[in-house]
Amino acid sequence: MRILEEIKRDHDKVRELFLQIDNKEDMGPEIFRTLCAVVLAHHEAEERTVFPQLDRDEDAKELRLELIAEHDMLRRGLQVVLDTDHKDDNWKARVMVCKEMLNHHVEEEEKELFEKLRSKLSENQLNRLYDSFKQVEDEERQHAERQAKEGMVLKPQDHLPKNPMPLGDVVVEMEAARPAGRSAAGSKSGGSKASAAKSGTGKSAGAKSAASKGAGARSSGAKGAGGAAKASSSRGSKKQG
Repeated sequence: MRILEEIKRDHDKVRELFLQIDNKEDMGPEIFRTLCAVVLAHHEAEERTVFPQLDRDEDAKELRLELIAEHDMLRRGLQVVLDTDHKDDNWKARVMVCKEMLNHHVEEEEKELFEKLRSKLSENQLNRLYDSFKQVEDEERQHAERQAKEGMVLKPQDHLPKNPMPLGDVVVEMEAARPAGRSAAGSKSGGSKASAAKSGTGKSAGAKSAASKGAGARSSGAKGAGGAAKASSSRGSKKQG
């Protein structure tokens, strides 16, 4: 089953490139561009040769659509990193979020996709699929390297899935997906911007509630003071009478 071995080999190469980024921070942007080229060529080969094999039943078709949607999200995540200055504290954090997204994706492929392919295709069919996959991947590699070098890896709008998530929303998703307890620079903090925003919202609501209670207490106090003043005035009037 050479096709499964080849897909796994590409996955392992991406994992290795992320390790290199961690260990060679001064070469981070260059290594990341190499990673982008590997991912783009790999995804294109999968979408043109492997994923169409999943249209044989409804469950498999649903998996295909999900994997293509993840490819789109990953491509947009890569673009966010390419658009971020390497000296910006957010660069490393966004690389780490891309790593987590890719890890989730490759684990899903190595489990669910491999299982579907093994159950639906014969060994001969899988071997023929390998030849098609390698041909497309080799054809796409040079184009992917050029895209990564130019810093623009998004597909033309007419090639995107229907209703793709806007790039700005991808940034928000990436910020929200940061590991809990890490700041933009990767150091410990109170959590991600998303959790901080939620926390701020909670504090704001609490403050409003407290202010409301305080206003109510002042209102009750004013009423009480007014009642006491009236009672005192009434007693004074009776004494004079």
